[in-house]
Amino acid sequence: MGSHTGHHAPRRGPCRPPRAAPGVAARARHSPTTPQPTKKEHAMRRRMLLGLAALALGLAACTAGSPAPDSESSDDAAAGATAGELVGGVDPAAREQAIAAAEDFDPFAHTDSDTPPWPWELAARGVDVPAMVPLDELRSGGPPPDGIPPIDDPQFESVAAADEWLTDRDPVLLIEHGNAVRAYPLAILTFHEVVNDVVAGDPLLVTYCPLCNSALAFEHTLDGEVVEFGTSGRLWRSNLVMYDRATRSLWLQFTGEAIVGARVGDQLERLPLQMAAWGDVAQRWPDAEVLSRDTGHDRPYGENPYVGYDEGGSPMLFGDDTGSGPWCCGRRAPHRRWTRATWLPATTWAPRGCFARGSTAAR
Repeated sequence: MGSHTGHHAPRRGPCRPPRAAPGVAARARHSPTTPQPTKKEHAMRRRMLLGLAALALGLAACTAGSPAPDSESSDDAAAGATAGELVGGVDPAAREQAIAAAEDFDPFAHTDSDTPPWPWELAARGVDVPAMVPLDELRSGGPPPDGIPPIDDPQFESVAAADEWLTDRDPVLLIEHGNAVRAYPLAILTFHEVVNDVVAGDPLLVTYCPLCNSALAFEHTLDGEVVEFGTSGRLWRSNLVMYDRATRSLWLQFTGEAIVGARVGDQLERLPLQMAAWGDVAQRWPDAEVLSRDTGHDRPYGENPYVGYDEGGSPMLFGDDTGSGPWCCGRRAPHRRWTRATWLPATTWAPRGCFARGSTAAR
C-alpha cells in the first residue's frame, strides 16, 4: 500500500500539538485564570463519567430494536465481568503509573529532528516509554505507519452522485453536526480508517477499524489546538492504534485515549455517530454530503481486503492474542461481524441482545 507522511509541525515540546489547521478556530478548553486539572484528575473524572454513561447508554442500547441473538454463553458472561473490572480494557494500576510517567516524558529528548522517534524505536534504544499496555502487545498489522493512508483533505459529493456507485445495502457512517450532515461509506473507510475532517467549522476525526467493525468520531482538539492523526500500523487486541502527528503518541481507536507516549491519559471528546444503510441515508438526508472516492489514492473501493480474516476461526487477527473485554467480540462467526453500539463507552459490556448484525457481513 502507499504511504502518506503528512506534514509535521516544528518541535514544540512533549505535550504541545501542532498549530491549528488553516481556517479552523482553535477553542480553548480552560479559562486562562483557572488552574488546569492534572492528568490523574482527568483519569479519575473519566472513570466516573464513563461508569455513569455506561449505565444509562447500555439501557438505551438494549431498547433500540435490534434482533437479539441466542442467549449469552457462560464464556461471554465471564468476559463481561472481566471487562467491567478494567477501564477501556486497561488495568487501572497500569493506567495511573503510565500517566504519572508521561508528566516528565519528552519524546524530542532523544532526537535532533523536529519529528520524534516512534515509541517502539525509543523502547528499542532502552528508553522507558510511558505505556498503559505492554509494548509487546502492540502487534504490527503489516503496513508501516500511514501505509493505510488517512484522508487529510476529504472531498465530498452529492447524494445523487454517490447513488451512482453505492447500493441501498452499503453501510455508511452518518454524522449530524451543527448544520451539516455527512456520510462516510465504509467502502472507502475500509482502505483508509482515519479521516481528518472539518465539519461545520469544527475539527472532526472519523475513524473505522475493519477488524473490529468499530466506528467512532471524535473532536480532535487538545489544549485548544487541532491535532491531526494517522494510522500507526499497530494493533492492540485487533483494534486500530492511531498516532498523533505532533508527538507520535499512540491512541486506541475504541476509546479515543492515548495509551503510549507523551500524551498518555489524554482523551478525545467523542461525538455522536451512527452506522446506517445507504438507501436509508439517501432517502432521509437527500442534501447530505458524501465522502468521495476522490481521495488521491488508487484503491479498489467496494472490495473486501479482509476475506481471509472474515473466514478465519478466531475473533482476533492474531490467534495467540489473549485479550479480554470489548476486543474479544470483534467478530462472532465466519462471514459475520457483530457490531457494538458505536456510541457506548468502551468500558460497557452490553448483553448480546444489544448487538446487531453489521452491514459489513460478507456479501
